[in-house]
Amino acid sequence: MSLVELAVVVVIIGLLLSALLGPLATRVEVRQLIGEQQRQVDLRDALIGFAAANRRLPCPDNDGDGLEDTTVSGPNNGPCSGGTPDTGFLPYQTLGVPPVDTWGRLYLYRVDADYVLASSPGSPPSGAALDLQDTSGITVQDRDESKAAFNLTTDAAAVIVSLGPNGYGGTDLQGNTIAVPAAPPTLVDEAENRNGDLIYVARARTVPHVTCSDSDASVTFFCEFDDIVTWVPASLLKLRLVEAGVLP
Repeated sequence: MSLVELAVVVVIIGLLLSALLGPLATRVEVRQLIGEQQRQVDLRDALIGFAAANRRLPCPDNDGDGLEDTTVSGPNNGPCSGGTPDTGFLPYQTLGVPPVDTWGRLYLYRVDADYVLASSPGSPPSGAALDLQDTSGITVQDRDESKAAFNLTTDAAAVIVSLGPNGYGGTDLQGNTIAVPAAPPTLVDEAENRNGDLIYVARARTVPHVTCSDSDASVTFFCEFDDIVTWVPASLLKLRLVEAGVLP
């Protein structure tokens, strides 16, 4: 074969490989996303199981060692300790669950302060104990086609966040953090899931675009978003605790 013919063959093989590997990579990515969603359902169940056994939800892990950080030892009342007591990493060792998400980063975890105070069976409702009167201020939002935010829930007892394939702001088991892009466009919805406040975003995945906005309807594209968010509904938690005899 001449060099020209060989070059043509190489190009054809390259095109064929690209055509085959593209769909394969997509299938792998879809499997990862579905697997991560199921894993978070298992994590939610682990939190509910912990509450049934300990009459409260666990505090966050503030230092990445997998253990909840409280101001007291043992399965007693909180409150949680640390710089921002009710937000941090998921305490995987305390719960006995896998330490990281599908992409190797620690899960973020936010819990409402009322739900880390152990219930007192037979006692009247109290702000110092988990009971049926408790309400949460944690909100999870989505966005509609006009990019307006709307609430999926305003009463999440706890939230679990995987920062997805891009992992921006995520931390691995060795304490290494993936930097958040410094240049525009600003990933508003992803930033919302990292800032530790009471609002989280759970919306459809969107790919990167040079010109984008998460809130401006005049801009065609959403900005990059691949976070996966799961929450523990306060109503579900209370129902499970009633069924377990923890709450009256």
